[in-house]
Parts: sequence; C-alpha cells; structure tokens
Amino acid sequence: MTLKQKLLSHKNNFILAFIVTGMILFPDILANYHWKHYADYDPFLVVLEILSIYIFLLLFTMTKKSYFIIASFFLVSIGFVEIVYYSFFRTYMKDYDWGLIAETEDIIGSLKSIISLVILVLFLMMIFLIILYLLEKYIKPKKNRYAKYILVPIFVLLFIGVKYYSHKFPNKTNFSSINASSTLVLAIIHAVSFQNEKKFLPYSVIKTNSEKPIVIMIMGESLNAKKMNLFGFHYSNTPMLNQLKTDTNFQYKLAISGGVNTSISVPTFFDVKREPQNRILVNSNKTNLMKLAKQNGYKTYWISTQKEEWQ
Repeated sequence: MTLKQKLLSHKNNFILAFIVTGMILFPDILANYHWKHYADYDPFLVVLEILSIYIFLLLFTMTKKSYFIIASFFLVSIGFVEIVYYSFFRTYMKDYDWGLIAETEDIIGSLKSIISLVILVLFLMMIFLIILYLLEKYIKPKKNRYAKYILVPIFVLLFIGVKYYSHKFPNKTNFSSINASSTLVLAIIHAVSFQNEKKFLPYSVIKTNSEKPIVIMIMGESLNAKKMNLFGFHYSNTPMLNQLKTDTNFQYKLAISGGVNTSISVPTFFDVKREPQNRILVNSNKTNLMKLAKQNGYKTYWISTQKEEWQ
C-alpha cells in the first residue's frame, strides 16, 4: 500500500480531528467575542498550537473510542474552566490555583456571582459531549494499534516541556486549553515533587479581637520605590502621599516584588509569605489577605485603573 493509499484509508480520522479541533478552539472564540483584552495571539504560535492540537487528536482518533472522547472532552472542558476563572478574576489560572480546588465553599460562593455563565458553560459542555459521541459513532475513524504507543512519548515530552517552560504559563498568546492544561500539569508536577522541596518553618495565623478600621491599600503598577519622592527620590512626584507621611494611620515600606509581571507579582503579594519559593503555603491559601479579611468580617473591594483583564 502506497503512502497516498494509507492516508486515504485514514480520511475519516483527519476529518474527525479537524472538527474536534474547531470545538476545542470554540471557548476562545466565545471569550474573545465577549472580552476585548482576553488574548493577544501570536500568529506563529497560533499555527503551532492548532497544529499540535490537531495531531494530538488525530492520534487519539486511532485509539479506543473511550480514549478519544475523554481526551477531546478534557481539552474542550478545560478551556471553558479557564474562561469561567477569567470571568471572575480577570486573569488566567496559575498552577497553584488547582491546589485551591478543595476550597469548595469559596468556589461555590464565587460561582454564584457568575451563575448565568456557569449554566451556559455546563450546557455547552453537555452538548459538546453528545456531539463527540455522535461524531465518533457516525464518522467511524480507522483504528491503529500503534497510535497509543506514539502517544506515550508525546505525554512524556509534554511534561518535560511544561516543566522547562513553566515561567511562560499562563500566557495571553496561548489558547485557553493550552494555558489551563499546562498549569494543571505543573500543579501535578509540583504536587509530586513537594516531598523534595525545601521545608520552611510553619506559619501561625492568629485572630485578634481588635477594631475593624477602614484599610486602603495602594499598589502602583510597574512602580519602583527608588523613583518615588516619598522614599527619597529627588524629583517631587508624590506630593499627595508626602502630606500623609506624618499621619500615624499611613504606612509605607520598601518591598521587593514577587515577580516581574503583574499576573505573578500581585497574587504573590496577597499571599503573605517570608520565602518567595514557599509554594506549599501558597497552595494552602492559609495566609491569603483577602481570605483572612473576609473571615474577619471585612467587606473587600478592588478599584483599578488598569485595563479590563487586570481588574
């Protein structure tokens, strides 16, 4: 059998993989239609990621029906999970966010505030699951016993690649399914490797019965204390803050950012920790400022002058 004949014999596989690739990209189409700043795709990466998803699905069409449906539904649903997360936090999921999945009470409370989107997503996921079943049933892709053996090294390379490029996830140039699945892989890697991580002294969070004053915290984007007159810079660029220097209720201190971009530095700031590499504490959510404030009866508000995606 010639190469052309072999390819033609798998025609249904190519068709099925093509249709499902479109389904996996649908959540991004939906998100980009609703939010102006949801993504900023790079043309080269778009082609590369679509091709990667297509080849990945093509191999799965040659395996068992259950394998194909599970893999396809996973990629579709995880893209929707990323969008639901974004609709609430206006940022993408990080690997440590998967560790907070046990916080069911907080999750349910958050989902209630975007219940209409949650219902829509669940409805679409059910429809997509039915479509996947029917597509596989009626298109009838040809099976290949070697496909599953090819997928094994691909999964290994995926784990290695995600670990190596962990500093690049999540990213606005990636599709939702790529971002979410990559951070999930990172979460699994870190969960397995926790036993090998450096151990830190335990944290103690003590609740006090003090008054509940109004607290206003100001965070400057891309701001360096060395360039602020409040901290001794020669140019008078903080006149209003300077007037508060003698006020006992005004606190200002030097600090080092926990990351080089907003999506990392801001979440890191709100998870109070002494050691930057203390991932176990971040995953526990034990010292999250917003959580502690709400537990102590505070009402929290976020006012931002940033673009939509950082609000």
